[in-house]
Amino acid sequence: MKLLYIIFLITINISAQTFEIDYKYHELLQPKNLPRDEVHKLINIDNDISYYVVDKEQNHSNVPGYTAPTESEALRTFKKFNQDSVYTVYPVGLKYAYVKEKIPVINWKIEKETKKILDYDCRKATAEYRGRKFEAYFTEKIPTTDGPWKFSGLPGTILEVYDTEKKLTIEAIAVKISRETKNYDQYLSRLNVKRKYTYEEFAKLSVKRHLKILAAINSSLPNNSDVSSTSNLIKNYPQEIEIIDVEKYK
Repeated sequence: MKLLYIIFLITINISAQTFEIDYKYHELLQPKNLPRDEVHKLINIDNDISYYVVDKEQNHSNVPGYTAPTESEALRTFKKFNQDSVYTVYPVGLKYAYVKEKIPVINWKIEKETKKILDYDCRKATAEYRGRKFEAYFTEKIPTTDGPWKFSGLPGTILEVYDTEKKLTIEAIAVKISRETKNYDQYLSRLNVKRKYTYEEFAKLSVKRHLKILAAINSSLPNNSDVSSTSNLIKNYPQEIEIIDVEKYK
């Protein structure tokens, strides 16, 4: 029995693969649709652990005054598929909130459309997720259920995903497959913080800050001013890729 177990471990080690995918990340920052372009990187180790970070070496942001994140700020998500958990790092003002939740279940619908991305045959899938409608293209040739940021759950790796309003687009620009085990300790150590929020706690924190900012803006306006431009922002508060329902969490 012990010999069989050793053989099993050796087999896993031999077959283990690391998938490293570079993505072009394009976002229109609200409310003025200011474009932000970056290069992000997804590293998936044997579909067991993955992390999604801003690639500092390839960063090409075009936002005036924007600087590349430090190593401690680069982490976006850290998925532990073996524990059904994902850690997300969100900016909240000048600080960062660390959110732990189960890997979101996204109810993808696989469509008939296909396309090639980086010589990979991909199939289309659609879904609604936290306030937005998304379309994605995934390939079964890269055997993970992973994708950029929190996107996952398809029978293959997501190489492109965007919302139907094209305010967010994430598209693969390079794929590297190896048997090299990447060192993720530098990012895993970032999760050793005293305060980890649930998603619900984080949403309430974000909404509270959002309403405080709006109140400050409105208080600075003359009494007879048209505040429609700010009141339009009250119902839904865009936070990263998700849209937080203010009425639900205020």
